[in-house]
Amino acid sequence: MRSVAAITLLVGVLTGCSRVMGLPAVPESVTRKDAGLDGLGAASEEAKRLALPLGEGTAGTDAVDRVRRAAARIASGDAAAGLAEFSAAVEASPSDLVLGNAFRMQVYRMKLDFLAGARSRGERSPSFPEYLAREPMATLQRAAATSDARELGVQIALAAVDQMVLNPALEVRAPASIDSIHAFTAVLRKDPYYVPALVGRGLNHLNRPRKLVWPEHPAPPENAASLDLSLATAVGAKVGGASPRVKGLLLLLLGDAYAHEGSAGLARSFWILAGKATGDAGVQRELAERARWPEPEIPDRLEARLEERMEDTKAPLSDLSFLWSDEARGPW
Repeated sequence: MRSVAAITLLVGVLTGCSRVMGLPAVPESVTRKDAGLDGLGAASEEAKRLALPLGEGTAGTDAVDRVRRAAARIASGDAAAGLAEFSAAVEASPSDLVLGNAFRMQVYRMKLDFLAGARSRGERSPSFPEYLAREPMATLQRAAATSDARELGVQIALAAVDQMVLNPALEVRAPASIDSIHAFTAVLRKDPYYVPALVGRGLNHLNRPRKLVWPEHPAPPENAASLDLSLATAVGAKVGGASPRVKGLLLLLLGDAYAHEGSAGLARSFWILAGKATGDAGVQRELAERARWPEPEIPDRLEARLEERMEDTKAPLSDLSFLWSDEARGPW
């Protein structure tokens, strides 16, 4: 029955109809702004025009200028002053999701580079310099002390994901994942149809090892990943504003969620939809890989593939820029 519903959704994908079946119902009152999908196309075009990394283009002119100065300082070797200027731009624009994402990714890259340098010097337990150690959380929490912007909540949640990507040891990964889930949940209590938070929380559940018991109370439902990703997909279909690539990625991830939860037939249905939604080479490559998996092996094959993706530290899973830039790596 559920596979039939998923195939019914295919008709909606192919015809461009926003009223599709097989996904959760979304109220008529939900808007693109509610969903966090308002102006994504414009954000992408502005990012290209400004030629800024990671799509900082939604920021106002002053913020963009500050980010450019900050990036120039960091590149010239004045990392502490450059990062401080970037931090100030984020605090001045707390509701700018794109700017906040760019700041997090700047901190992430700086930490990754520092750790690589420390390893090359043979240091076993390197400590980050003081200006970098508490970032990006210090900036995000300062901004959150004076603003209740949902975008800050998402960045705080994703900062925990950054932490577990930089240090994937289970004793770090488990509490960081739980902290991230709690932060996303706090956002979604107020904005239940906010797609960036739904995607972030869904990815978090999707990337948890299936056979480990997570020390989380109350425990999330077994289908937590598909609940979040199906709602994100439904909202995107309802309100529009997402590119074909983003639609394909959401359908791919939803199929992965069902596979992770043991529903292989339903997973394949949504993977088919992903292939119909976009011709993006990255999505098509992932779908071709999944098509080769024997059905009894799908959950284990997927988990191994997810672990491979988690280890790609050059393109962290926490980078949300795929929502507004088709050049971004994204979850796959």
